[in-house]
Amino acid sequence: MHLTRNPIPSLGCALALAVAPLFAQTAVTPRATKAAEEETLTLSPFEVVSDADVGYLATNSTSATRFNVRSRDLPISIQTITSELLRDQALVDLNEALSATVVGLQPGGIPRQSIIRGMASDYPLRNGVPTFGIQDIAYVDRIEIVKGPGATLYGVTQPGGVRNLMPKMPTFKTQFGVYVRLDSDGRQRTEIDLRGPVFTTGKFGKLAYRLIGVYDEYAKFADFQSRHDRLLYPAVLWQPRPGTKIFYEYDYKFFNTNGSTGFLQVRVPGETFNRQASAANFGTQLPYTFNVSGQSPQQYQRVRVSNLYVDQSLGDVWSARATYSWQPYERYQQQYVQQTTIAPGAKTFNNIASVGVQRFRQEFARFDLLANVKRASFTNRTLIGADYLWRLNRTWTYRDATRNATTGLYGQRNILLNIDDYYTPTFANNWLYDFADFTQKQPLLSLNQIWDVTAGAYVVDQIAFNQNRTFILGGLRYDRIKTITKTEVNNFRPAPGYANPVGTRVSPQIGISQRLSEGLSAYANYSTSVFGNSQVNPDGTGFAPQYASGWDAGFKAELFNNKLSGNMAVFQTDNKNLPIADPAALDDPARVGYFILQGKTRAQGFDTNFTLTPRPGWQIVAGYSYIDAYNVLTGLQLAGTAKNSINLWTRYSVKTGVFKGLSFGGGNRWRSKLYRGVAQELYRAEITITDLFASYDTRLLGHRWTIQTNVRNIFNERQINDFNHPYGNGTNYVLSLRMDY
Repeated sequence: MHLTRNPIPSLGCALALAVAPLFAQTAVTPRATKAAEEETLTLSPFEVVSDADVGYLATNSTSATRFNVRSRDLPISIQTITSELLRDQALVDLNEALSATVVGLQPGGIPRQSIIRGMASDYPLRNGVPTFGIQDIAYVDRIEIVKGPGATLYGVTQPGGVRNLMPKMPTFKTQFGVYVRLDSDGRQRTEIDLRGPVFTTGKFGKLAYRLIGVYDEYAKFADFQSRHDRLLYPAVLWQPRPGTKIFYEYDYKFFNTNGSTGFLQVRVPGETFNRQASAANFGTQLPYTFNVSGQSPQQYQRVRVSNLYVDQSLGDVWSARATYSWQPYERYQQQYVQQTTIAPGAKTFNNIASVGVQRFRQEFARFDLLANVKRASFTNRTLIGADYLWRLNRTWTYRDATRNATTGLYGQRNILLNIDDYYTPTFANNWLYDFADFTQKQPLLSLNQIWDVTAGAYVVDQIAFNQNRTFILGGLRYDRIKTITKTEVNNFRPAPGYANPVGTRVSPQIGISQRLSEGLSAYANYSTSVFGNSQVNPDGTGFAPQYASGWDAGFKAELFNNKLSGNMAVFQTDNKNLPIADPAALDDPARVGYFILQGKTRAQGFDTNFTLTPRPGWQIVAGYSYIDAYNVLTGLQLAGTAKNSINLWTRYSVKTGVFKGLSFGGGNRWRSKLYRGVAQELYRAEITITDLFASYDTRLLGHRWTIQTNVRNIFNERQINDFNHPYGNGTNYVLSLRMDY
């Protein structure tokens, strides 16, 4: 049975860990942060000066302006997750990493999506390039989260913000690393990381490489679920002459599992609809998934990313950057979707079966000109650029559930598909119906196609004046958005619905940051975003894009020689032009199924995150967020949003004495009730996750060895959950060994 805990006792455990090092031996001074205190222009769009990071502390960012500048001086809310924080928490999946480290962020309804400050953030960025598919973070050096609408820099985006994954780069020093991980859930993970120079002198300049490989096999916490993942990440960095950098990265990911999982639906006596189940909601010991009759069939996903970046210096002031990306994605899936209703005389059905292949293609190109002018009295950084994005997503849906009178189950009819066709199966939420009398064949066949073709041009300018104490950031972007939606077949009948709306939008941004002292700044920011609508009316008419606007205002601190660094802000974001059901349908049956653009949602609240270094070797990362996200027309809370959330993590590292090389710590993640649907009764209960870790770092035979153990969710908090949402796993013991040569 799930017991909902008050977060205070668990937080107390983490605070006790934080206080313990006060009585430990004194450590030496950490690495100098002089490099972090000097603003530099990094010509490469893929090169972040992570040398400025000190443990969990990151002072610089490139994601907000494409210039490597101090985050403190940007009038934008930015949070950075460093490689050391990812390593200490034993995080390897993007959704899990973001949920564990960023307050006010929950995973969305699909693997690539997050909900930030109550609003969606769809495609994660990789070096600023939109990326599709599940993300293993073996290749990731750091993650930068820019909160709020970000259309000015990144074009067609949703208003929650952007998550930019900065990769591990090739190096001109030969190194080799191996990471091996085992845990009590049966996970076996091995990472191999090779990097070094190919040549460093000669007429061809310098060339370095990096090759990362991953083998990951594990049982998911859902019943009868397992995964077998493979990842290969080769990358090369070529500097043919001074001022020129060419970086190419290729990412191959293969995820093989024995099927999808989902939620139980519970029929509570006296209610007329099924509710998403949680043991906390109903006080009932329930299985983790609806796979109550055994294993599901297999599925696999294959993601390939090919990115090319060219960076050219054009003198002391100007530089040029060109980016090109091609990303194909495919999924083969066999799926049984099974249903359980908990009620007197309840029955279990295996009532939906399908087979399909999903194909997705994306092409992206961008060109930037950057200027960096420094004078004694001011600094001006200008970005001028244009980009282009093409996506194709064809949706093929087939369901054939025929009941077997002898077994009482519903059988699957296999469908043979041509994998070269751009067919995309999607599976609707069929489990929200009452299947107690589900005795008839329920077929479904539909074919929908969506093309997204967008092009934009932009200019962003950052000015520092008043002896580099006042900073103004302004930007303007023009986007042309073409979303082609075509319905060919619906429920075995031709449905030649076709929409080809073309929309344009100008997205402005303005912000100001003022240093109140050397270590404290106040800032305010107004930004916008735009996103295409793919909804189509029965008569084939489409809709103009949706758009959003939002503001931030708050303070940023780098106090006491960076012993206290962080950000606090109040915010509000409005998302407008959303399709809603036409109210005229209540009086006019001919309007049933039609939509109008009058929808509006709002998210407002407060959040803060900071890194504290009370003494050398001891760091604390903490954050709190309050989010009120709701539908303006109905007043109902938005799905996927917790009103309150707290993250706390601490580490102490012993630098001298007999225990030199020992690090230990832990933390808490708590979030309040999470709404999951339009009905207020449909939610996940609040939950607290408490983790501990310890590691020992030493040098043996001239090489670095690190052994680490993590105890995750020590109080065994559980909820019904699915793969995309990491909250809810039971206690898990992790043991890992890292060898660096």
